[in-house]
Amino acid sequence: MNKSIKITLNPDYFLRHDKKRSYILSWHSYHNARYNGENGFNAFIHPVHAMILSFFQGNDVNKTIKNVSKTLGLPIELIENFVFPLIENNKNIGVEFAGIMFTFPKMTLIDEKKVKPEHIRNYSYDLFKYSEIDLNTHRQYIPSDITLMLNNICYTDCIYCYADRRNKMQTSLSIKRIKELIDEAKNIQVRSFELAGGEIFLYPKWEEILKYLKKKQLELPYISTKLPISTDIVEKLHNLKLDIIQISLDTLIENNLKTVINVKSNYIDKIKNTIFTLEKYGINIIIHTILTKYNSNIEDIESIFNFLLTVKNINIWRIDLAEHTMYKEKESFNNFKIAESQKIPLLKYFEKIKKQSKFEIEYNLNIETYTLDKINKISNFKNRNLCSGNLSYMYILPDGNVTICEELYWQPNFILGNVSQNSIKEVWNSKKANKLFYLKQENIPKDSYCHTCKEFNECRSYKHVCWKEVIRKYGIEKWYYPDPACPYAPEVPEPNLIS
Repeated sequence: MNKSIKITLNPDYFLRHDKKRSYILSWHSYHNARYNGENGFNAFIHPVHAMILSFFQGNDVNKTIKNVSKTLGLPIELIENFVFPLIENNKNIGVEFAGIMFTFPKMTLIDEKKVKPEHIRNYSYDLFKYSEIDLNTHRQYIPSDITLMLNNICYTDCIYCYADRRNKMQTSLSIKRIKELIDEAKNIQVRSFELAGGEIFLYPKWEEILKYLKKKQLELPYISTKLPISTDIVEKLHNLKLDIIQISLDTLIENNLKTVINVKSNYIDKIKNTIFTLEKYGINIIIHTILTKYNSNIEDIESIFNFLLTVKNINIWRIDLAEHTMYKEKESFNNFKIAESQKIPLLKYFEKIKKQSKFEIEYNLNIETYTLDKINKISNFKNRNLCSGNLSYMYILPDGNVTICEELYWQPNFILGNVSQNSIKEVWNSKKANKLFYLKQENIPKDSYCHTCKEFNECRSYKHVCWKEVIRKYGIEKWYYPDPACPYAPEVPEPNLIS
């Protein structure tokens, strides 16, 4: 390895300070890594490590090490022993410091020549100064990721919609207050400040918000839309240098599409035109397909695939199953859910077209984990995904109320506060937020297995449970029950939840 090359922190990663520790995180979970970094990486590191890494912004590695040594008063040998193994490393690396082992992701530091100049991140080492160290607690002192829901107004009316749209609204937060929240988010070093709908483009001041995020040097949000957007909107996105957008596309067979998302007959031509316009302006596209029994024939999938082959800027095609939500009755879901008999032909077809495709195809047709036997449940539950809600993530509803998950909406047990008057930090550190995260076993009603479970502390200290799955399975009044994927979860009929 040439140790005289110019090195930068891989832009696939993000450094942030969290009061008593620092983090190195993948930049976004929904973007493929641009520079061979690791998707979904999340680890706290010693602030000293963050300080050292913050110096690497495309300068000569040896000169940078000398600068680090002079500025931080650290021995050059110590810095070299830390830095050199992280240059173009092809696997995760453990680094011991102060008797603790810290993990760093693959390709932590890379050759500056491989990186577009606009992607190099500028950090100041004093962002990571500290007076105390906490490497034991899991809940972050300030959130890493925030989503602001601008509205719950949609262009389509999807039969599988998981949203609570009983009261349709635009955000009651003023544009002034939204900008104040963005200012605070920038000051507390959030990784992402996302916007959600409904439909973002049906909020009148969407462009003003995006411009303000750009001004504050925050990454533009991940926009997902079913709206056929005009050339004027695409031009605005291009001028803002948005590099990727998600378009939802469930089938290109007209009658089936009308059934699934309830649109007019000219919708297909309009959405195709949107995709071609995005191609013209060089904006990359993620296509997202939701499968119901009405659009799960090979003909439906083939109609999408054949069209996507004609488009140059498709990055990923993601296919998921429609799920039962809290806001539709079980009987309603049974009317449109995909049949098990439809899955096998689809799986075979996906395996076939993956070999022909120039873009990535991701699909998940797995059965629900709480239908597994107990042995498989134990294994699956221990390896379950981390829930970021109230751990590192907050979701701001259109009225300013803050919840922990985009699918819980206005469920009162999960409302942490309101940002109309209170700051992000005040809501995040509220008694309600901490009480919910550090839920005490003795406070769980006795009819829940969690009340006496010997594994309660291990289960709830980090990964927690999926609250929306609990409510979906057992009902809002039993929100304190075990995760349905838990091997000790009771088997009861799913209720009609919220009508």
